[in-house]
Amino acid sequence: MATISLLNLLLHTPHPSHPSDTMAVQWIVFQAPPMLFIDQIIIERGWITFARYADKKLSFTDCSIIELMKNKGIDHLASFDGGFDVIVSRIRY
Repeated sequence: MATISLLNLLLHTPHPSHPSDTMAVQWIVFQAPPMLFIDQIIIERGWITFARYADKKLSFTDCSIIELMKNKGIDHLASFDGGFDVIVSRIRY
């Protein structure tokens, strides 16, 4: 209960010297996309993908992201990393 009360206080009480911090917390809680977490299955599949694409210079983290995308049905990845191009559809910035 204390956590909820503290969160309400943070969200609804702008601090006079840090109004932008309050705005950032509000954005994170109310507008940011949900966070996705990598479980043991994604880690194991990430290692398999890492070995499969060893010649593409993808990191283990990159391969875990690819496996998470497959698992969650995510079609596009926003990234600066061109290494993803041969495997997933990348939105270039």
